[in-house]
Amino acid sequence: MIEQQREQLLKTITECIVLHPDVPIGPVLENPSSDRPGIWILVLDQAAYLGATFEAAMFTAQLSDWWIPERDGQLLTDDIQWFEERARLGEDWEQKELPMFREERRTRRTLNVELATDDDPNRTQGN
Repeated sequence: MIEQQREQLLKTITECIVLHPDVPIGPVLENPSSDRPGIWILVLDQAAYLGATFEAAMFTAQLSDWWIPERDGQLLTDDIQWFEERARLGEDWEQKELPMFREERRTRRTLNVELATDDDPNRTQGN
């Protein structure tokens, strides 16, 4: 991933979620460790998974439904595959989304919006 793509991801997340100015976000990381392959971003110092490819990461950034393993649980192979597949399905991707994935996506988005727009950036989810 090139620097311009990293900047584009950060800008997309900031704009789509209407990030609170005091919430620290970034940097965008690619394969930060062997147990966390893919594209990640730090949100309030929490690692958030965006996808395995730039296309999936941009799609996730636009949806604002990134995955924070410490909050959302371990990423399973099915989850990772769905993040990639939905980015390739086009406008009708929601028609192919399993009900369980739909509910999880909505929950993550709600928690992410709350996390990124809260007036107290020292607050973390689950505390």
